[in-house]
Amino acid sequence: MINGQKSNWIEATCGFRQGCPLSPYLFILCSELLSLLINQHQNRDDLLGIQTTAQGPLITHLLFADDILMFAPATYRAVRILNSIFDTYCSWSGQKINKAKSSICFSKKMKGSRKRMIANKWEFCTQAEGKYLGIPLISRRLVKVDFQHIIESVRGRISSWGTRHLSLAGRVTLINSVLTSIPIFSLSHTFVPDNVLVEIEKLIRRFLWSGNLTSNAAHLVAWEHVTKPKNARGLGIHRLKE
Repeated sequence: MINGQKSNWIEATCGFRQGCPLSPYLFILCSELLSLLINQHQNRDDLLGIQTTAQGPLITHLLFADDILMFAPATYRAVRILNSIFDTYCSWSGQKINKAKSSICFSKKMKGSRKRMIANKWEFCTQAEGKYLGIPLISRRLVKVDFQHIIESVRGRISSWGTRHLSLAGRVTLINSVLTSIPIFSLSHTFVPDNVLVEIEKLIRRFLWSGNLTSNAAHLVAWEHVTKPKNARGLGIHRLKE
């Protein structure tokens, strides 16, 4: 369609980059197509999806940007249905599954022979635990090691700033605009253990008073006063545990 009028077919000679204005609209069209295929098979076969509670809704898939998370029982019939969905979608859209970035997570009670059969069918790697949008997908309680990448991200930022001889005001600005925002996404979607937040705040305090992670300077003001709002004579630094 061009200006509301039907036009001739356009043959694209190259792929669209992420910066192309058409990319978001094409992605929405493709996502709607994939969701339609999944819902059609679910309504007909009732083999896809999981329920988190007895009265909860059936969840078949989750889509965000170019990532998809699908739920299905580990049965031969479900594998055939998913293969049909993937083949149809790829033939219609021209997209392909990146097998190197795809993985399967099984229940701990699943037999090893069935795991190997399904994994070999799709040529995906098998993982006991996975991640979706940076959030760990595991069936156990989350511990500190599951969020070590967040701690290392904060540590890496501070290490890169340590040689710049920033003023106190500059360090406060970086803390408020960068460091305290790094764990916000995880905090808004899952439970983050307190010892992770304590470790991050420890790094922030050292950066605030020392300017780096290699030296220890005296903490001139107590942390509970530093994290008060500026109108209460604090520095307005957000406290993660709150």
